[in-house]
Amino acid sequence: MSVIVPVYNELLHLEDLLRSVLDSPVKKEVIIVDDGSTDGTREKLLALPHNDDVTIVFHERNYGRAERALSSASGLRFWEKGGPHAATGTERLRRTS
Repeated sequence: MSVIVPVYNELLHLEDLLRSVLDSPVKKEVIIVDDGSTDGTREKLLALPHNDDVTIVFHERNYGRAERALSSASGLRFWEKGGPHAATGTERLRRTS
């Protein structure tokens, strides 16, 4: 399973978000997409210890919600941590298909 984790200016929430995703007992590939953060999120991600199950992608500018680009994908799990840029301010894990 692949879990896409879009982040944008989530420096204050990043550790909790990643811990909750990585601590899940499900075998998974985690793809973190930093969507042009300007608050230190990028630097925090660069400082993470290496993990073979984690891929980090950096956008140079903010492109908006990653789910728009992935809305036609199937078999993905999309994880989003509630924060200042989330629609509902809650954690949710949902299947896109």
